[in-house]
Amino acid sequence: MRLSVGIEISEQYLKLVAAKTIRIGQSKLFDCCMIEPVSALTEEQISKKIAELLQKRKWKARQTIVCLPRNLSTLRNLALPSQDRDEIVQMINLNIGRVVPYKKEEIVYGYQFLGRDELGYTKVMLAIVHADIVRKHIRIVEGAGLTIDKVVLSSYGVWQWTLSNFRSEIHANEFYMLLDCDSNFADLIVFNREAPVFNRSINLESQEQSLEHDIARLTGEIKQSLVIFQSEQANKKPVRLFLAGSSAILDYQKRFESELDMPVRIVPAPYAKGIPRNTSISALAESVLEDKGKTISFILPEIQIRKTLKERTKELIIMGSLLIYVFAIILALFWGRIYHQQEYLVKVTRYYQPIEQAVGDLVEKSRKVTFAKDFLYARQSPMIFLYELEKIVPPEITITFLDIEKINSVTLRGQGVSLSDVFKFVSTLEKGKHFKDIVTKYTRTKKVKDKEVTDFELTLRIAI
Repeated sequence: MRLSVGIEISEQYLKLVAAKTIRIGQSKLFDCCMIEPVSALTEEQISKKIAELLQKRKWKARQTIVCLPRNLSTLRNLALPSQDRDEIVQMINLNIGRVVPYKKEEIVYGYQFLGRDELGYTKVMLAIVHADIVRKHIRIVEGAGLTIDKVVLSSYGVWQWTLSNFRSEIHANEFYMLLDCDSNFADLIVFNREAPVFNRSINLESQEQSLEHDIARLTGEIKQSLVIFQSEQANKKPVRLFLAGSSAILDYQKRFESELDMPVRIVPAPYAKGIPRNTSISALAESVLEDKGKTISFILPEIQIRKTLKERTKELIIMGSLLIYVFAIILALFWGRIYHQQEYLVKVTRYYQPIEQAVGDLVEKSRKVTFAKDFLYARQSPMIFLYELEKIVPPEITITFLDIEKINSVTLRGQGVSLSDVFKFVSTLEKGKHFKDIVTKYTRTKKVKDKEVTDFELTLRIAI
């Protein structure tokens, strides 16, 4: 079964989720989720584990999406004094050096536009991750025999999953808070209906039993984040908190409500069975669905090149298949036509065989009659020619030579009293119905016994 496969590799777990396409632009989650502990495994062992899980479930990836955990990236909100997209991109490139202590060649980044503020500045959410982290994920996934189509940030998947479950309760002019807890970090997101507008990653203890000790620190981090957010957003406070991810954190719903003084809603998990209590798969499940809105993707040149080569190869295969198909159709029509002609010839031959036997030697007799007619014509035509020639030769013309060949070609030589007599004779021949293709070879004037005469030679064909 060909599916969209999502893969997330955290410090503790390997997570695999798949979705099948219902129709173009829409898909639904496949009823299976696989989670395996990988904290003690090498990259090669994780690749092998992915290949084994896919083979076990008989999943064939139509596309592969890698969901990058939020705690592996750095997010910053920027306000840039421009509304021109190309200029904003240049500003983002200049701001990257101030955000992280890495060279530009050592990082991969993505961004999402958040609109404009009161001063007309363009607000941008910038996400930066070290290139070695992305390359590590690429090595692991490609080591399992898969080709990566894109690498996305988990925060936008969590936001989209929450929005799709509570769309009717989320209003355009309000802000909301989302806390998605995974095994070793919590993703704190402040969002509205259009996009996440504020984001923080909070480290947690990796053990379930330690979570209760983290609640006090977690609520303190949330309060501090609210202060920062309200200072940036003109004292706008989120009206509701959504809890997602780890089922262990859901037990503290009442405590969050009292500590933060706001209503708390529980975001349903994509799957209920087989999911560890301290694990979140909301972002991964949403990443494989096709009906997405905004997201942040990390694009490495090597991924783009491989994807382009894959698409070009697919196009060439499709084009080659179409050409072979068209050629096969043309060849089939050609051979079919020849076959029908041969069949028709066989039928005609069978139809005329009795007639040929009944006729007997009639065809041979017909050939003999034709031969006799041709022979008589060959003998008769010279006589007719001489008869007709005698009638039209004037007294001023003397015929001195006459040659008639088998194909009724005649060579005629003679003398005329004057050149005009010769031309008049040629004109008379052209008017005759038994002469055609008359050509004057030459005319020469000479003296004979003190008189001038004109010699001539003509060629013509007998038309009888």
